[in-house]
Parts: sequence; structure tokens; C-alpha cells
Amino acid sequence: MLTKTEKKFTYLFAFIVLAELACIGIESLSSFRYATKPAIVTSLLVFFWNGSKQITAKVRTLTLMALILSLAGDVFLMLEHRTPKFFMLGLGSFLLAHAAYTVMFLQKRDKAKKGRWFVLGLIVYATILVQFIIDGIGKLLFPVMIYIAAILLMATTAFLRSGGPSSIGYRFVIFGAMFFVVSDSLLALDKFWSAFPFAGILVMTTYSLAQYCIVMGIKKTL
Repeated sequence: MLTKTEKKFTYLFAFIVLAELACIGIESLSSFRYATKPAIVTSLLVFFWNGSKQITAKVRTLTLMALILSLAGDVFLMLEHRTPKFFMLGLGSFLLAHAAYTVMFLQKRDKAKKGRWFVLGLIVYATILVQFIIDGIGKLLFPVMIYIAAILLMATTAFLRSGGPSSIGYRFVIFGAMFFVVSDSLLALDKFWSAFPFAGILVMTTYSLAQYCIVMGIKKTL
């Protein structure tokens, strides 16, 4: 399934993620998050850059854009405690990252796939999520709704890509897209509904899996 290079990177990536989770869970290590959190996407950027020469220029550029925007979003969200503006900048960065992933996924669109039930399921899920967070959103209602629409569109285009359960690349990408939905849902619940134990660990675990699976899926498919 994975080449030797991909396996080596996976071990390194797992180490970086575990270091980030340790920094979240151990308060005395929290200052090291300024290094461990950006390292997650930075490692994926380097890995993808070095191993994507065979991928078409458009797909390669869009993927790199999505990762760079995600890295910017990570940095902004780390700084949100200083001013609320950083949260909006983080939200905007990830919105653009999802847009880049969406356009990239459309490069391999399978026109035979309809995806009606998948989209309906996402809409029902999003509607339930909004019921939990609506009272805590306040003035951020419009940008948050736009963001939710963007990530649902990203997940939909991931589902509509060519391939299926038997395709390793397809499975990686769709799992990555769904991990992204879960990660952002957990973040929204923790921020706008009610803080819950291990929220940071759960958010970063699912987020890391999301980015890893998408990048690996693209390399395996395109």
C-alpha cells in the first residue's frame, strides 16, 4: 500500500503529531506548540513537494496552495488569544484552503457519480451541528455559515472523484475529507457550544489525519 519512502514519512509524521498532542495535554510543554503545530502541515508540504513531480502542474499547485493556506490558518488560530481578528484570519485561511482542495478534487470528477444521498447526509449533519452552536456564534453567523458550506462542498467533491472503495487513493481522500468535517465540527462545538475535555487533542488528531490522508490520497491517485 505504502512505499518505503511513504512509510518512513508516516513514522516521522506520527512522531510530530504525538509531540503536538503531548504539548496540548501537558501544560508545561504548551509553549512548544509554536513549533509542533506548524510542523504538522510543514512536514506534509515538504513531503508532497519532494514526491509530486509526476503530478500534473495544476493539481500540484492547488494542493500546495491548500497546504500553505492551512499552515497560515494554523498559525493564526494559535494566536487567536491575542485578538479575535486572528480567529477570522484563521477561518479565512482555511476557507481558501478548502476552496483550493475543492477545485483540485474537481480535476478528477467522475461525472457518472451523482452523490445525492451523500450530500443529503451532509446537509442533515450540518443542520444538527448548527442547532448546537447557533446560540454561541453571535456576530460570526454569516462567516461561519459560509465556512460550513465550503467544507461540505469540499467533502462532496472528494466523494465525486473518480475511483471507489477498491481505489487506495480514493479511500485516502474521502477519509481525509470526512476527518476534516469531524475536526472542524469538534472545534465549532468546543468554541461555540460548550468546552469539553480533550477537545484540543481530538481536534488536532482528526485534523492531522485529514491532511495526511488527503495528501497521501492525491499522491496515490494522480
